[in-house]
Parts: sequence; structure tokens; C-alpha cells
Amino acid sequence: MLVALTLIGVGVAVAVGLREPEPVAETPAAAQSEAPSEGPEQSPEPQPPMVPTEAPTAMSSPTESEPEATMAAPAARASLRITATPWAEVRLDHRALGTTPVRRITVPAGTHRIRFECPPLGASVEHSVTLEPGADRALFADLQADPPRVTER
Repeated sequence: MLVALTLIGVGVAVAVGLREPEPVAETPAAAQSEAPSEGPEQSPEPQPPMVPTEAPTAMSSPTESEPEATMAAPAARASLRITATPWAEVRLDHRALGTTPVRRITVPAGTHRIRFECPPLGASVEHSVTLEPGADRALFADLQADPPRVTER
């Protein structure tokens, strides 16, 4: 009986050895799509390598060959204090600022046009002021004077 089992074992081994190995699927999707074929075995077509399809999550940093964007330097600033006697409606470069006193406003350095007007008196005066960067200037309009005048301090 031992000889019979040995022969059966050898026969099974020979039968197993004669079969060609089945191709191994590279991905689970490929294994499901292939059905066992009845005819002669065909070698599977090579699959292209997997490439990640995620979108980049951060912008790349500029390299030495790319120029970096330069931020424009902030405009140089100056400040103004505006008062008047008896009082005045004030406009700076055609923009209404309200009535005096106008306490320390920050404006771009450069030349500006200031208009003082006191409707009850029917008096008004315009004044041009040039401000250097960092300047702190006070303007006083005397609308009771004839003619009205502006002094800078």
C-alpha cells in the first residue's frame, strides 16, 4: 500500500508539474476583470506604472532662476492738524474732512490743496501745502480776517 500511495503522490506531483503556472494579477481590479480562459494561455499585457493623480496642495517656491515678486514700498506719510477761527468746513484735495478742528490726520507726503469755508460768514480760503515724508504740520485758518488767511506751524 505504501508503494501505491507513493505512486499516486508521484503522479499528482507530475500532474501538477506539467501545468503551466497561472499569471498573477498586479492589482485587485485587474484580477477581477480577467476571466479564466478555456483556450491556450496568453501572457497578460504589461500594465503602465501607477502614477499619483492628486493635485498639488502647496504652491512651489520660486527658484533662483525665477524673479521674486517685489512688494511696492508703502507710500511715505505725513500728518496734518487743521483748525480755524471761528470754525470751518474743511476739504482736502476736494474730499470733505468735516468741520474744524481736524485732529492729526495722516496723508501721503507731497503737495495737497486745503479749502476752508465758513458759510455763516460767507468766508473761504484755499491753501496749498507741501509735506515731506514724516512731516507733522499744523494749519490755522483765520476766516474773520479780511482777507481770510492760513498760517502753517
